[in-house]
Amino acid sequence: MTGENAAPDGESVPDGAGERMIRYFRECAAGGELPTFSGAAELLGVGVLTLGEWRARDPAFARATAECRAITADHLLRQGLAKRYDASLVKFLLPFFGMGSDGEEGPDELSVKIEVLDGGSPDNAV
Repeated sequence: MTGENAAPDGESVPDGAGERMIRYFRECAAGGELPTFSGAAELLGVGVLTLGEWRARDPAFARATAECRAITADHLLRQGLAKRYDASLVKFLLPFFGMGSDGEEGPDELSVKIEVLDGGSPDNAV
């Protein structure tokens, strides 16, 4: 790979890179911002393609990448349910982050438990 943000071939993943990437994803999501791998790459001072090379070479970084995908999927779901993101866009994007992709990685069914409380009224409904 070439370019000013490229890591030299065979270069090992810098210490703490996976943890820094996860922290970036969590902070973005907590702030209501959509975390991206391009944003993580910029934070780490490399190109996006370098993240893919690191993921292929380093099992710990691959796990960090999977964690970031899960954080993104959770963020998309929460923002979609809160109607901050368009539901059609969320439905389209979720398979890219491991959810809803024909049951490959995400759940293929959803269970919901509804509990009716005694003495409830429309004024104190949840």
